[in-house]
Parts: sequence; C-alpha cells; structure tokens
Amino acid sequence: MDFIFYASYYWNWLLSQFVGYPIVIKTTIVLVGVLLLVYCFSFFRFFRTHKVKSDYQRTRRKQESLLIDRLQSILYASKNYQQDEINQTFKDDKVLVKRNYQKRVFTDFIVALTEAGQANHDKINLNNYVTVLDSFGIIDFWNKIMGARSPKLRQEAIRALDDLNVGLSGASIQQSVYHKKGSLRKNARAAMMKYNINDPYKFLEEGFDTGFNAMDEIRLHYYLSEQAKQSALPQLISWVDASDIRYRAFLIREIGFFQQTGSCAALLELFKTEDNITVKCEIVKSLGIMKYTLAKEVFMESYEVSPKLVQRNIIKSLPNLGGMEVLDFLITIYNQTFDSDTKTQLAYAIGQYGEQGKSRLKAVVVTKSEFDKTLYAQVDYQLN
Repeated sequence: MDFIFYASYYWNWLLSQFVGYPIVIKTTIVLVGVLLLVYCFSFFRFFRTHKVKSDYQRTRRKQESLLIDRLQSILYASKNYQQDEINQTFKDDKVLVKRNYQKRVFTDFIVALTEAGQANHDKINLNNYVTVLDSFGIIDFWNKIMGARSPKLRQEAIRALDDLNVGLSGASIQQSVYHKKGSLRKNARAAMMKYNINDPYKFLEEGFDTGFNAMDEIRLHYYLSEQAKQSALPQLISWVDASDIRYRAFLIREIGFFQQTGSCAALLELFKTEDNITVKCEIVKSLGIMKYTLAKEVFMESYEVSPKLVQRNIIKSLPNLGGMEVLDFLITIYNQTFDSDTKTQLAYAIGQYGEQGKSRLKAVVVTKSEFDKTLYAQVDYQLN
C-alpha cells in the first residue's frame, strides 16, 4: 500500500513539474526519452543477435568436431548401413541434435558436408545419407514444420528440405501453393517444378503468380536449372504470351540461357510484332546468345526505327550472328552516329571481328575527332 502511495505521489509530482516546463524543455525531454527507448531496444537486439550467432557457432563447432569423421566414413562408404547400425554408431551423440535449434544447425552442417564432397567429386551413398537423416530425426523435424501455421516457418522448411534434397514432395508443398502470404505461395509454386511429378509446370502455364519480381526470377531460374539437370525442359516459348511483361521477359531470357533453339523462329516473329521495349530487348539478347543467323537481316532492317535501348542490344548481339554484311552494317552506323555512348558500343562490336574489324575501324577514325581515335586505341588495347 505504501509503495503504491509513494509511486503515485512522485508520479504526480514529476507530471506537475513537466507541465510547468517551457515547450523547448518539454520537447527535449520527450526526444531524450524516445532516444533512450531506441537505444535500449537496439542494445537488446544486438545482444540477442550476438547470442544467437554465438550459440550457432558453438553448436556447429561441437557437432563438427565430434561427428564429422564418422559422418564422412558413412556417407561416402560403398557399404549400405542398416538403421540399427547407424543408431548404434551415433547412440551417444543424439544429445547434440536433440533440440530444434540443434537440428537446424545440423541441417546446415550436413548440407555443407555433402556439398564439399560433391565439389571434390566424391560419390555420396544416398542410402546411408537418408538413414543418417532419419536417425537424427531431421526429415521428420522439417516435415512437421511444413505443417506449421507460420508462413515464415513453412518457407524455412521448404528451403531446408530442398537443400537436403530429400523429404519434399508435391503433396507436402500443395498446401502452400494457394497461401495468402505471397512469398510463401511463390516459393511453393516454384518448388512444385522440381517435386510435382504429375504436372510440374502447372504454374508456369498460369503465369506463375501476380506481381512477378526479381526474387521470383531467382526462384524460377534455380528450379528450372534443377529440372534441366534431370531431363529436357519444355519449350518455354509456349508461355511467353502471358500478360505480365516482366514474366514474359524472364521466360525469353531463359530460352536463351537454356539454348532452346527450337524457339528461335517463333521469337523472331514475335520481335516483328512486339511493342514492349523490354520484351524486344530480351528477344534480341536471346537470339544473339543462340546465334540465330536468320535474325541478322531483321535486326539490321529494323535498327533505324527501333528505340535506343533496342538499338544498343542489336549492336551487342549482331557480332554473335557473324557475316561480313554485319561488319559493313556496323561500320556504316558508326559513320552515321554522333552519340558517344553508341559509338563506344559500336567500336567494341566491330572489334569483336578481330584484326579485320580493328583495321576497318582504324581506317574510319583517321578522319574523325580525337574522341574516335582515343576510342579506337582503347578498343585495340582491351581486345588484344
């Protein structure tokens, strides 16, 4: 009772004092109070982050020092170990991978261990690998998190199981492909390409998702690359008629990356009718990467009427298509242009024709300005 009385008394006294201060002092007190709160919060966050990082490193070091030798001998053994044998081998070490955060650390540890082995071209024994994961309860742990209500935890589980390359299936991901949380939904839809056996490209056909962004490009490129290692990809040109411009541009870029030369003719026809500059630029890049020589006539004819960004991509791509008519065209454009950036790109494109290109460029700059002569010297030096 006394404490409440005194606390109330001093609180009212401080409040009456504060009310009587000038506005400048009141403002200063409020600002100092806010800054103190921010400082305390920042200090707490720093301390907590440091503790989490220290705990992670300490746990990782302990797991590595006690487990790495036995794990390597089992994971890269030619013999297939039984579950009982592996349980017996690690019976005194289960305490190291008992808690949830320890299982997360162990996941990172074993993924790094297998990646290091693959980099050294060591062949992993998949039977032993899965049995080890089962023995420590890693797959069950992440599968339980897959059913969590938190979108953040579900995303973590998808990434972890994908890194482990075991335990994920189309059925387990299905519950997240229509989730209201965009990042989880997109991550699950991208993962379906690798883990949905029946219809892996369903969401590519449907335009993937709304608001296609750079993170989506990274996700899809990763899973497309994974699929390409297993089997031939379908022709991505089939889905280029989507409404999202960024998604269309991404698919065209992937066509070039995966060298889907069967789509070249369709891309060239699309270039003739397409109005969007971003899409046209990606078409030019992809056809250049795939060295589709039939495109050079179309590119040269459309150069003058194309937007500047498309022109720059045409200049970069034309040397990949080869032919003396391309070199003649580049020299002609160089003589006609007064823009220094365009001249620089043209000079490097001409230089890609080797000594013949550089000699033609040298003959042109003789009657030009000092800029042109300096540009030639730069191209000659850098391309030698």
